[in-house]
Amino acid sequence: MGPTAEELPLRKIVLSSYAIAAIFIAASWSSYSYGISFSPWQAVLGSLRTPAFVCEPHQYTTEIVSIDPLLIYINNFVSASEAELLIAEGEPNLETSEVYRNGVKQPATSRTSRSGALPPSSAIVQCILSRSSAFMGTLLDLDGDFGTPQIVRYEKGEKFDTHHDWYDTPQRMKDGTSRWFNRVASFFVYLDGEGVQGGETWFPFIEARDGDGKWIRGEDGEGGGTKFVPRRGNALFWVNLHGNGTGDQRVVHAGLPLAEGRKTAMNIWPRKFYRRERGWWNF
Repeated sequence: MGPTAEELPLRKIVLSSYAIAAIFIAASWSSYSYGISFSPWQAVLGSLRTPAFVCEPHQYTTEIVSIDPLLIYINNFVSASEAELLIAEGEPNLETSEVYRNGVKQPATSRTSRSGALPPSSAIVQCILSRSSAFMGTLLDLDGDFGTPQIVRYEKGEKFDTHHDWYDTPQRMKDGTSRWFNRVASFFVYLDGEGVQGGETWFPFIEARDGDGKWIRGEDGEGGGTKFVPRRGNALFWVNLHGNGTGDQRVVHAGLPLAEGRKTAMNIWPRKFYRRERGWWNF
């Protein structure tokens, strides 16, 4: 039996509401670029299943571990849902990690993890980079430039021996300009780590009191620097360079071997630009 005359207007209103909602959702989806092509109806259905990411205001707290050199512990720098999105973005790009030797990237027994680029054009990556920029304030150059962020993963037994994040000599931009840069600071953001044993981030030259289970003294818990326990969503921030642009050896660090579980993290490297004068590098 077909609809009555009284039911027809109501059904038209309901159907029109669904159509308007579908158009609105499709328009919202199109404001983000994911490099994927859909037909109009696929876009609508995909949006109904997976809402577009929105970078919401986010609150975190900080604890100063060291003033000189500056090392700050950030609680809840990313939310659990943000961490999951970052992992999903980066996992397809994971490959054997490499190190720089004489300006050339190559595998090394000192670094046995996997790592890969996080796409800077991704909405979630842009959100975290914007948060990082706001955190740094005037320490970041006015153009707010970051290197390509990186996802890194450690499985059982994997490690990264003591190293530093800055380059031994400034690097030239590959954008056709004559600008040179170095990594002025680092963020290391823990994206998972539940049930992990070992795998701490160890700073051998930074001495700090125990931090409520989030960090403890020494590689062995008794002395010789400070090691940080992987906790999802939390992050470390430190400054890599002295005021004259040279690397600060006091912030060398290591990823200690993972005894159990899996550790995934995000590296963020803000850039500082140099000018070259009479053979000297200056900010």
